[in-house]
Amino acid sequence: MIYLVTGGAGFLGINLVRYLLKRGHQVRSLDIAPFD
Repeated sequence: MIYLVTGGAGFLGINLVRYLLKRGHQVRSLDIAPFD
């Protein structure tokens, strides 16, 4: 499944993205701040 995570560079967003990626899902992240 493909997920869109808004706020993906924030604390909760990045942990959600990592969680989904570990489980083999595709993730698209959208945020106004750059990812570090």
